Amino acid sequence: MQGLSGEYYGYNDWSNTTAPKTEIAGTNNFILQPQDGVAANKNLEKMSDVVTVLNAKQGLTVGDNLTGLSNPYKASTIATDAVFVAKTLSYGGIDKDRNSDLGGGNPLLMSANTVVANGHLNTFLKNGSTSGDAGSLKTTSAFGSTTDAIIRILGSAYFEAGKYDFKIAADDGYTLYIDGQLVVAQYDKTPVLTNTNESSNINKPYIELSEGLHNIEVVYWDQGGDASFNLTYKLDTDSSWKAFNSTNLALFQDGEGFEPKLGALDDLVRGSDGKWYIQSGVDYSAGSGSDQITGTDGKDIIHGNSGNDTLAGGGNNDELYGGLGDDILVGGDGDDMLFGGAGNDTLTGGAGNDTYVWRSGEQGSSTLPAIDHVAKFDKAQDVIDISDLLDHDGSKSSDVLENYLSISKTSDGSVSIDIHDPDASSSSASSSSVLQSIVLDGVSYSDLTGSSSSSASDVLDHLLSNHLLNIDK
Repeated sequence: MQGLSGEYYGYNDWSNTTAPKTEIAGTNNFILQPQDGVAANKNLEKMSDVVTVLNAKQGLTVGDNLTGLSNPYKASTIATDAVFVAKTLSYGGIDKDRNSDLGGGNPLLMSANTVVANGHLNTFLKNGSTSGDAGSLKTTSAFGSTTDAIIRILGSAYFEAGKYDFKIAADDGYTLYIDGQLVVAQYDKTPVLTNTNESSNINKPYIELSEGLHNIEVVYWDQGGDASFNLTYKLDTDSSWKAFNSTNLALFQDGEGFEPKLGALDDLVRGSDGKWYIQSGVDYSAGSGSDQITGTDGKDIIHGNSGNDTLAGGGNNDELYGGLGDDILVGGDGDDMLFGGAGNDTLTGGAGNDTYVWRSGEQGSSTLPAIDHVAKFDKAQDVIDISDLLDHDGSKSSDVLENYLSISKTSDGSVSIDIHDPDASSSSASSSSVLQSIVLDGVSYSDLTGSSSSSASDVLDHLLSNHLLNIDK
């Protein structure tokens, strides 16, 4: 079942370190916990108290922690009171005017694997819906009412590569870890309060994630009164927040065998039935002739080899290698990498953040320089990478490498990045022959810089300072 693993822990804010979970106290049927009262002031007042309780319930020795690990693991069934599958990560419906306390008002259930069909925790996980995440809620040991409550959620989530923001609004406190990195936190008991990764207690402008599965751990606690929790996320460049749920993200439970094993050409896509599936691309090499090859909707690697080839990546993040000959490469959707190779090539990235790469030895000669064309270069997100061509062994500084570059205009006013002989000395580089030109079709000096009075040196400075042109390894 797709979704994260949810764990529920009851806790009472009085001293009691010997009673088993099978004993109850008071008219409200508070179920006693062996770890009751282990927090510094007995009550759960801050996140360090919650960590103390979780470690005690798991039976960890001093110095070991259940939370905040780069590879979190599920607690034992003895430590937890109940479990559920977390798909929505948006909970509420507990307020002091109607049904105060998340830990209170729960049914007394003395056996494991019993469905929890009512009570405050059930209401909290429904959050006003007919089921929410409450439909999967069942006991792992004796379960009942307590003064305080802790929820821990863990597993993995699949992200596309990018810079992300995360936000939590909750009552009371919480932490969010991704791959062991603290991303959002509220350490103290509080009414509903919103924090992001940019809040002062974390102060990270964004969280950069690679493409693939990332370990997720949420810890939330409620001391009493109102209880709510809502986790959202977005790309750092977006203005709208998205629900962190199984509709928007592929979520997988920890240790249940549900986590997919993804190869280099695999990614996850959402099917029409709402489930997530592995989508596999292809690694294909053409023959020696002039070939026309179109990739799949997956992540493809396509080699044209010799001949004048036409390669199209299709959907997703593709790598296209023209090889020898005068090739046409079209990335399509996704964040593509296009390697024209030797010859005079035409490269079109399409949608996404595309990278155009030139490698050492692929340039032309002083008598027959190579002239490649980049169509539809997007100055907001595309990159020209000539670092291997200019600085194959990584021995030159960026200041020296600039001597091997010049900027000119083609007859139609398009920007041409001209690369002089990489083997020339730095002192004579600017006067050496141009071996490679990269023409940004339809992009003028002013299109790049925003100024109609820009000079060639202004254009070069703009390309380098805005990381549109990568020259240094």
